[in-house]
Amino acid sequence: MSNKARKGKGSSSHEAIDWLLSLNDTLSYAFQPIINLHTGALFGCEAVLHDDEQLRKLYFNTHNYSARIAFERALINKAIEDFCRIVKRSDAYLMLNLGAQVLIEDKKLLRRAATLMADHQLEPANLGIELNGRVHQVAQTENLATMRERIREQHALLVLDNVIANQIDIHLLYSLAPELIKLDRFFLDGIATTHNKRMLLRNVTRLAHDLGIQVIASGIDSADDLRACRDAGCDYAQGDFIQAPTTDHLPDVYTFFKPSLPHNRRQDQHDANLIRANIEFIPELCECDSLTKMFDHFKRHDQQTLFPVVDCAGKPLGVLHEYTLRKYIYSAYGRELLCNRSYRKTIVDFISPCPVADVHRTTEYLLELYAGSERPLGILMTENQRYIGFISQGALLHLLDAKNIAAARDQNPLTRLPGNHTIAEYVAQCLADSDIETSLVYFDFDYFKPFNDAYGFRVGDRAIVLFADLLRKQFADNACFIGHIGGDDFFAGFRGLGQPEVFERVQHLLHQFSYEAQSLYDSATRERGQMEVIDRNGNQITVPLLRCSAAMLSLAAGGTHAKTIDDLAQQIAYLKKQAKQSPSGIACAHLGADN
Repeated sequence: MSNKARKGKGSSSHEAIDWLLSLNDTLSYAFQPIINLHTGALFGCEAVLHDDEQLRKLYFNTHNYSARIAFERALINKAIEDFCRIVKRSDAYLMLNLGAQVLIEDKKLLRRAATLMADHQLEPANLGIELNGRVHQVAQTENLATMRERIREQHALLVLDNVIANQIDIHLLYSLAPELIKLDRFFLDGIATTHNKRMLLRNVTRLAHDLGIQVIASGIDSADDLRACRDAGCDYAQGDFIQAPTTDHLPDVYTFFKPSLPHNRRQDQHDANLIRANIEFIPELCECDSLTKMFDHFKRHDQQTLFPVVDCAGKPLGVLHEYTLRKYIYSAYGRELLCNRSYRKTIVDFISPCPVADVHRTTEYLLELYAGSERPLGILMTENQRYIGFISQGALLHLLDAKNIAAARDQNPLTRLPGNHTIAEYVAQCLADSDIETSLVYFDFDYFKPFNDAYGFRVGDRAIVLFADLLRKQFADNACFIGHIGGDDFFAGFRGLGQPEVFERVQHLLHQFSYEAQSLYDSATRERGQMEVIDRNGNQITVPLLRCSAAMLSLAAGGTHAKTIDDLAQQIAYLKKQAKQSPSGIACAHLGADN
């Protein structure tokens, strides 16, 4: 640091500001990218001030209100200048960390930031304001509401940072209604190997989505972190694994991204194709358009009864429906009255609320969103927070029908589990995505034929349904896929779980089935612990009670184990024979990276 800079140490608040302004040429921001977890595209970047301990001390020791405000404004100006130099993508968001107290006290701070964005040929709405999750410590509820309203006035994104899913953060999610939350690193520590962490991350993400909030997973340090966050449903990711804070130009798309992640599951891909096929692009209006242009828009597209309204960055604000304008359209001087500048009406005054969803959401999510909204006209679809089209009520019904038909075609009629076709596609996908540790488990009942012969097909079907219900209860999470091959043969697939954890869960399932299946026998057979049956030669023999065996094949991450399902068939058949002969009912094999 220069001698001139060093003179700032120990100076007064106003001298500290002068010192900061004198550093304009040497002080610089680095930027850490935030990418879309579905596409790898750059969504935005967080401005990170180079670690300067002296600068931090000056800032936090600046108690004079005017000096503190000037300090914050100078930093914002510098961040915007540096952002323009390294980011070429015009729709990328600039994320600024601002203090809640300054935002509350300085009524003009955000307006000034928006003006600075416009001065640099950037859309003011491409600004994101990051507030720390501890904002409640410095602001009362009424002040938070005022601050939130100021952010809305500039159409900036509100990002709640360091969310850790406690009672206070849930209160903030409700009162601030941010567009985005950034999850604390707590969620990622050990997530690749800890089932409870993955479950917690999924549930927090689902809660945010139900509230219309998108999720940024921060602190991504490895490909395992990235995959876990993608599987949990997070929308965006940030961390040193993607890119550390940099002063170099940022790419529009991170091309390393796709090899680092598995392809979408079959269901997710099917949903994505269905949703995109049913999106109708309706030409939007901008909030800054004149009412004259609004009327011309209705006239030019005379078959449309509504139009989406977006802000200057393309973020949806709601819809403009013709019925809100009828009293003006059908009155003698209605249009002239609206278009008169002295009437002071704008497009925003006629907007009706409309649910908004990201294009990468599932069909089930869209249906729940629609059902939970009050008299919705449809759903506004976005990608990277920007409007891309509209799904009408009719399109939603078509989506529901298509989903039901596709599921019914391959569903086992007895257990309602996915059938052979879906299972085969799942296994093929696992082989293609060999960078994730995978376990394939094939279940087969032991001694089922004599049981079925003795008690009949109806009781045999009860045993099959019992096992299917246990599968659902014990393997009901995103890391697992379950299916019904047919008869007494079932399948389960596990992604991203270690072999010991899978073995423990399978073992527990088999024990539970053996115990509950005893209820299907008569009391005398239960007491004996075995069945008495007649063999083909007419001799009476004893047969053990019903149980299930499991052939478990684990595929190491990064291996080249097999190219097709047929390549695995011989190994699975061998494991099935071993499992039936094993006291535990389980036979395991592990294909390492070099197998």
